[in-house]
Amino acid sequence: MSIKSLVDAYDQLDPFDLRVLRIIEIGHRKFEFVPLEVITDWSKRSEELVGKSLKKLNALGMVIRYRGNYTGYRLTFMGYDALALHTLAKRGIIEKVSPTPIGVGKESDVYAGDAVGDGKVVLKFHRLGRTSFRQIRRFRAWIGNRRHITWLYESSSQPMLSTRH
Repeated sequence: MSIKSLVDAYDQLDPFDLRVLRIIEIGHRKFEFVPLEVITDWSKRSEELVGKSLKKLNALGMVIRYRGNYTGYRLTFMGYDALALHTLAKRGIIEKVSPTPIGVGKESDVYAGDAVGDGKVVLKFHRLGRTSFRQIRRFRAWIGNRRHITWLYESSSQPMLSTRH
């Protein structure tokens, strides 16, 4: 995944799409695949409107659909990254992110960007996978004593941000 593809996908989202992503993120506290009924109920919108948004998010690679005993959705790293960028932009922290990474490793991707105003920022997107998440439980305070939590939710965090003056 490149930051350019993330930004291009992010630019296609409307406020309701971002709300659906946030609902799924919150739903991961209890579900690996958040049921469509839960997303519809929490959004307080019609199943048709929610379905249209989910179809778009799935096409953009921000969610994955599960069909088994029920229909459910799970965020991908791209979906989490879109939420993180949205949060940083909404708070007036970042204005622009470079399309070229400063560094790419097995656990993170690092990008430079422009802060709102005159400053520079560095964004670090963590990519903790299934093999490394077992040990991370000790360091994640929000997990608490929960035993059944998805590895993707467990490894999620906003990108680290550092500023240079």
